[in-house]
Amino acid sequence: TRMFQSVEVSTQPVINAYSFPSGWLVITDKMVDFCNDGTDGNQSTLAFVIAHEYAHFINEDFLRKIDKQYNTNLLFQIGAAFTGEQSINTQLITNIAQDFIKDLNSRQMSFRTEQQADEKGFQILLNTKKFSPGGAAVFFSRSIVEDARTGVNQNFTNPHSKSDVRLKRVLEDIKEISKGRVEFKNNKLYLDGKLFGPTGVLSPSKDGSLSGLERTYILAGNIAKAIHK
Repeated sequence: TRMFQSVEVSTQPVINAYSFPSGWLVITDKMVDFCNDGTDGNQSTLAFVIAHEYAHFINEDFLRKIDKQYNTNLLFQIGAAFTGEQSINTQLITNIAQDFIKDLNSRQMSFRTEQQADEKGFQILLNTKKFSPGGAAVFFSRSIVEDARTGVNQNFTNPHSKSDVRLKRVLEDIKEISKGRVEFKNNKLYLDGKLFGPTGVLSPSKDGSLSGLERTYILAGNIAKAIHK
């Protein structure tokens, strides 16, 4: 039986979280700080990050990555068997091509697995009593700012889609589970086609942990969740 292990907190000086095939999950204290949404958000932002990492375990992404690498190696082994002996230059080109295709396969697969982990993480929060699926939107909205600061999306090996794309997907998911009743337009919340409240955005939390838009994401997730149930 595959079982989740306890969450371990690391002091690595980076905003990060990762999981292992055993179900062991590591989250850095900087990630915990990054996800802080005080009492207003009920820690839904941190809950999404944890749910996303556990989704990799549920989806058995580690095994799928091994299968993909094995199949790529097998392809080149078959090709070599048909071509026979190769010159040094041909072998060098083959090695370069093999490494390049591995990188492309790995990157494309990572995009898919990360998107599936986002979707599964969203579903996990949807099925909890305590947490709002809007926590995912809070995380990605903060990630947009962090990505711009670090330039992370300029790195070809980054396995994630851009954070603005991931945020857009989450807001579409919120709209879908609410049967179209909860929707964001121009960063404002609409309920049943009408602007929610005077401005469509809540005021920031009193402790400053959540911006007005972030509080609105949490609320929208809870409303959509209630409609879905």
